[in-house]
Amino acid sequence: MNTKASEKKNLRVNILDVLLIITIVLSFNGYQLACAEKTGLNKIIEGKEKIAIELLIPDVHSPNKEIFKSGENSAITIRNRPYTRLSIIKVESKPKLITIPDLRGGYKTIEDPARKVTKDYIVTLTDTALITADGFVIGGNKIKIGNQIELEGMDYRLGGKVINVYPIK
Repeated sequence: MNTKASEKKNLRVNILDVLLIITIVLSFNGYQLACAEKTGLNKIIEGKEKIAIELLIPDVHSPNKEIFKSGENSAITIRNRPYTRLSIIKVESKPKLITIPDLRGGYKTIEDPARKVTKDYIVTLTDTALITADGFVIGGNKIKIGNQIELEGMDYRLGGKVINVYPIK
């Protein structure tokens, strides 16, 4: 009789073992369906393309006129998550302007004499992005006009907004 009791003990199934086996089987089936293109998982990414990202960095107060240099790399942070170092391909600096009325009833703009060392920069970066139906994705983030991005170099850490994203041909 002891042998029958010990056989019953050996036949008991642990619920955690059953759950583990079910999880493995379902995962394998999901992988097979994705490979057979029966799910929408692999249809999201339409390809890769080299893109340019234009950032507007306003009110940079620095006597250094070449704070950003074309050809250098700058680390970027997207939505408080560091991404990587991207290459700067183009830099434009614009002085701060003020509008004053003239005697003929019109207006003209002149450089603000009170803020000679304050400039607005338009910095163009380049990267390879994934193309989706919603736009471009870099570092797991969609890049669209209005996104906040921080640039960080050896002597600066400045925040800006994306003002244009376009493919480089």
